[in-house]
Amino acid sequence: MSQDCEITQFHRPDHHDQVVQLWKDVFGYESMRNDPPLAIAKKEKMADGLFWVAVAGEKVVGSVMAGYDGHRGWIYSMAVDHSQRRSGVGEKLITHAENALRDRGCMKVNLQVMPGNDGAVSFYESCGYEFEERISMGKEFPENISYEEPVSDDEFIKQFEDRTLPFQKWTHRAHVKVAYLYLRDHPFDDALHKIRKNIKTYNAANNVPEEQFSGYNETTTHTFLRLVQATINAYEGIFPSDNADAFCDTHLQLRTTHLMRLFFTPEQRQHPDAKEQFVEPDLCQLP
Repeated sequence: MSQDCEITQFHRPDHHDQVVQLWKDVFGYESMRNDPPLAIAKKEKMADGLFWVAVAGEKVVGSVMAGYDGHRGWIYSMAVDHSQRRSGVGEKLITHAENALRDRGCMKVNLQVMPGNDGAVSFYESCGYEFEERISMGKEFPENISYEEPVSDDEFIKQFEDRTLPFQKWTHRAHVKVAYLYLRDHPFDDALHKIRKNIKTYNAANNVPEEQFSGYNETTTHTFLRLVQATINAYEGIFPSDNADAFCDTHLQLRTTHLMRLFFTPEQRQHPDAKEQFVEPDLCQLP
């Protein structure tokens, strides 16, 4: 059965459960490392924008992921709902992923097909892929094959403020979540005071050295809070967020660790004064 579909970025609140069910139906995964919620969570942490779904109406009818390391591109987790086979959904997904990789400068894309899946081989051949004489090898890291259910916003903030949040989880994404939650519940100046105080306390509890390039930085914190506030003001009415994770998933632009480079030269951001007090950007004015 053919049905018009739209290819769009994966968005957790709208697509997560449907993609999980789609992968279970199509792939029938048995290995823990391929468990759909685990694979989705780890892909989301990459924040690379290379995860798409095909949506017909409100139903997810296909998915595809891609990866790119600057040299070689990969396509994987390409799945189409059984009711949509031979309707053009697969071709749309593959073309979308290829175009995204091509736009990033990718020179060659690879994919893998399980032995005996002749239907998949025929499909990829129809898309221009050719068989290559290769031996596929792999190695697992069992210590990384685990999945934790996301905690609520209240629990996350509690863990951050009482310093029970594991330091390895104090990631850039976690910074975005804290900024969003403080700004959601407090005026800007109060949110800035709270995030400043609690980052310093959290860093001290985890023995983060206070040096020029380490520890708390007032300019970075102030700037980042301003950018999150501007995003809330501009988009929350259009793309309302049910929680901090949804906010992060919606606004990928905030999840790049290089965001500050749009506003500051290295000399301005690394100036000794910038660590102790807010220093205005020298490349572009803040919103």
